[in-house]
Amino acid sequence: MAPQNPKYSHLIIKEGDIEIVKYDPQGRTKPVPRNFGAHGQLLLDGMEHIITKHSTVTSSLGTNKVAFEIKLHESQKFQDKNRREFLENNKIRINAIKNKNQAIASAVISDFNKFENKVREYKNTSKNKSEFQFIDSITPIEIEDKQISDIKEVAKNTALKDEKFDIQAVFLPELSAEEYLATISNFKQNIKNIGGNLIREPYQLTNGMVVARFEVSGKDIDTISADDAIYRIEETASYTFEPSESKLTGNLEYSVDENIEPESLPCVVVIDGGIDFSASPQIEPFVSEHLSYEHNEYNNFQHGTAVASRVIFGENIDVQLKTGILTPKARVIDACIFDTETLTEDNLIEKIKYIVEHYHEKAQIFNLSVNSSKAIDQNTMSLLGYEIDALIHKYKIIFTISAGNHNLWQFTDDYANILDDDDAIIASPAEATLALTVGAINNENDPNSLTGKDEISPYSRIGHGFAQNEKPDIVAYGGNISIANKTNFGITAISNNGQFITTSGTSFAAPVIASNAAQIIRYVNNNNGMTPLLTKLLIIHSAKQLWEAEGLKEEDKSFYKKLYGNGICNIEDALFSEESKVTFLCTGTMNRLNKQRVKFYIPELTSEKPRKYPFIVKITCLSDPITDYQKGEEYLGTFIDASLHKLSSTGKNTNANPAKTITGRRKWQPYQHFENVFYTIQPGDWELWLQLYTRWDVTDDFEVPYALAITIEDPLRQMELYSAIQNEVENRYDLMIQTETRIQI
Repeated sequence: MAPQNPKYSHLIIKEGDIEIVKYDPQGRTKPVPRNFGAHGQLLLDGMEHIITKHSTVTSSLGTNKVAFEIKLHESQKFQDKNRREFLENNKIRINAIKNKNQAIASAVISDFNKFENKVREYKNTSKNKSEFQFIDSITPIEIEDKQISDIKEVAKNTALKDEKFDIQAVFLPELSAEEYLATISNFKQNIKNIGGNLIREPYQLTNGMVVARFEVSGKDIDTISADDAIYRIEETASYTFEPSESKLTGNLEYSVDENIEPESLPCVVVIDGGIDFSASPQIEPFVSEHLSYEHNEYNNFQHGTAVASRVIFGENIDVQLKTGILTPKARVIDACIFDTETLTEDNLIEKIKYIVEHYHEKAQIFNLSVNSSKAIDQNTMSLLGYEIDALIHKYKIIFTISAGNHNLWQFTDDYANILDDDDAIIASPAEATLALTVGAINNENDPNSLTGKDEISPYSRIGHGFAQNEKPDIVAYGGNISIANKTNFGITAISNNGQFITTSGTSFAAPVIASNAAQIIRYVNNNNGMTPLLTKLLIIHSAKQLWEAEGLKEEDKSFYKKLYGNGICNIEDALFSEESKVTFLCTGTMNRLNKQRVKFYIPELTSEKPRKYPFIVKITCLSDPITDYQKGEEYLGTFIDASLHKLSSTGKNTNANPAKTITGRRKWQPYQHFENVFYTIQPGDWELWLQLYTRWDVTDDFEVPYALAITIEDPLRQMELYSAIQNEVENRYDLMIQTETRIQI
């Protein structure tokens, strides 16, 4: 269907409108006052406890290595190169970061003893006080700090001491290949010695970290946790399809738009329970390929096919049915991953890794409508969440993931009770920071539901994510659900028996965003390898808020973001500008040594508008940051800060960021997304100032890709901004979509 009303291509900012400003990062360290005698003794006491523990606890690292925790003064950070070099020069290896000033370290016993002697010398003579003053403590690693979520309660519960538990543990990071081989061999023997059972051979994540899965009794969990070789331990997570009610709509007459060739459409990989359109021969050509595993005796074609139908035809299948013609938006690749009804995390990681490695050259969009049944631990990134982030970064792809469903709506008559329940938080792998996490909103009012049309679906899990990252990212229609299932105002999908059904769930909201991504990626012309990044940017930037933002306090903005993310994707705004709403786009890379000032033009006619006439500028800056599982709360290694600057009457660019706004401009997020309203306008070149911040071992000249969208808008639809820009600065901008391109949305 052709877009309604005049639509124009977004404008591409050229390289000449990006000013490079040299930047010289400077670090300043204030001394920490210490009584070196007392402080030295404190450090020595901790080191003595480490040696005592090492002599009494079996360690898979062997008898010649020890692991421990180092805590810096609160004013210090482990990303400070001087702090790290002092430790490294003393052969103390930093293996993992817990937060900015706490780390897990290891050393050969002989080197640890030498370091202890230096501490003793510091205590007695203050030698090396310029370095030791910054260390608060050196202590054994507490086993509770390694244990994630429910495993702590299991270990303490004497009633469970003889019960067997399926456990997974991450070995200490940053060991050499030889060290891992020796450690794994020792660990296998240690598990055997306590009557445990290794379920499978240890495996590696994309970043090289090694994970073991084994079975032990509840009474032995603390014993395993005390092993110096263990970095993290938890009960093995399992993943399955959330159950949802489906009701038959019937066998309706329809045809598929014959003007659309399947090969002309982008591919989306549907990672699910299998796709079967054999009963729908008109749709089957839009399944490009089927992947299944040998000896796969299980499938869930009903779920996988319904998800695929939402990818192929988008969210409004019911509307299309009224015309009798279904219009495809994408092709799908059937990546069936379930060979049993439930998959454990290690199996899911291996299969998703294989699928991405196998298909990333054929498709740039992957949909995963599978979640754990439990809410995430917001202090910890799941192994699956991290692996998905690593794959997104490595292969430059888009992942759409369902936020997950809960059943709390069945036990209350007031949705407010759900908001305060930790069990309503998103479920793994929805916390994957670089993925598009999708929540569900209601497509219809239901008199028996807890929430109304365009409000959060009663079952949809909410944010925030790991380390309070803003999740979900976006919402889509996933269908309503009612108390006692009295009524069903679900969304329409197509089942594997060829019939149309109504159903509900975030499983069916996520593929809508994958379909949107396919529609956008089809028309994004980008020759520098940033098409997926630009596509994801346009989805976020075009999102329509489902709440009235004007006058909201920061805590209220944060509340709505927990429910709706950035809002619901507006596919027309993602693809087109209008006369009164113009979007500028820019992609590039930047490093820490160069700030960038991106210029965009405000036309002359804006100065003629009456006072108190609103003018909106909306900004989204999305980067492709480094992620590192072993850095704890400092999971993101890079982040780009975007700062809006308007032109003043004196011809200078002055800060124009929204006052007292944190939401949308938080640091250490993969994107910033905010807007400001202006009532007096000085036309000419406004600027967006970009600055890259880095952590840890990211070198100053490391280039981080970014995509940027700037929209200027007259909300009263009176000013012809687009025509004015084209007339006043002709040929200054390229077009995202060429004028001769035929658009189908």
